[in-house]
Amino acid sequence: MPRRLLRGTSRHRNGVPGAVTVVDGGSEEIAYAGELIARGALARGLGGIVVDGGYRDITYVRNCELPIYSRFVTPMAGTTTELGELQIPIT
Repeated sequence: MPRRLLRGTSRHRNGVPGAVTVVDGGSEEIAYAGELIARGALARGLGGIVVDGGYRDITYVRNCELPIYSRFVTPMAGTTTELGELQIPIT
């Protein structure tokens, strides 16, 4: 599976207030998101973030008002050269 990283706040542009962003990271121990993603989601009024993979910038995330759940906490970032898909149904 390609190692992907959510790019800045761009992944939240399609989110409506209260929506939850879900990231299928294939349980890899790399960070798919971090502080920038959390700040962008807060600014757009999203309801939370769930990552099946890693999350970084835990110092900010611990005190963030946004509910954020991830399988791992890691400083290892993925790549922004291979972006994932948006608006995929959860089954």
